[in-house]
Amino acid sequence: VDEWMDCGNKQVTLETNGKMLNFLLNDGKEQLIDPSAELKNTTVVEPCYIGANVTITNSTIGPNVSIGKNTTIENSTIKNSLIQTSTSIRNAKLNEAMIGNHVQYNGDFSKISIGDYSVLE
Repeated sequence: VDEWMDCGNKQVTLETNGKMLNFLLNDGKEQLIDPSAELKNTTVVEPCYIGANVTITNSTIGPNVSIGKNTTIENSTIKNSLIQTSTSIRNAKLNEAMIGNHVQYNGDFSKISIGDYSVLE
């Protein structure tokens, strides 16, 4: 064990995510953007993980962002954040955010935590 990486609260979880993404990027053994992901008019600032069947349109993602499978993001800027699976995000400017599974989010808060199955419009 070279380093203990905590995930006990939001801030350290986001820091750990960033460290892991940097490690995986530098290691070069993992593909961090799934081939099924659709990126339309989108800029990705490494390191980022983008899961299977993700669609991102008119957005800037990264650095240090992980996005779970089956998620849709439109017209957004997201950095230093964790987005879980099957989530829809529109018109957002997120930094240091954690968003759960099956969330629908249309808004402009920056540092936010949203649990599973939430809807914010």
